[in-house]
Amino acid sequence: EVRDEIDIILDSKSIKNIIFDFKNIRFMDSSGIGVIIGRYKKISSEGGKVSVVNVNDRVKKIFNLSGMNKIINIYDTYEEVASSL
Repeated sequence: EVRDEIDIILDSKSIKNIIFDFKNIRFMDSSGIGVIIGRYKKISSEGGKVSVVNVNDRVKKIFNLSGMNKIINIYDTYEEVASSL
């Protein structure tokens, strides 16, 4: 499961920021929202930042409707993410 794999990486390394690439994601349900929010809580509690890149309009709408766009940074390119860190 994606959640477990991400947590293993976060727990084993000193990671301050995380970027989710949505290039191949066409839809996201409440499970996906939960994965991102859970990682946001973990990363932000340590002063880090969670960003997403390559988000299509459908998933962007889910971010907006759920309010995630207020706490998760949405970027079009990795260059934009890099300049924000």
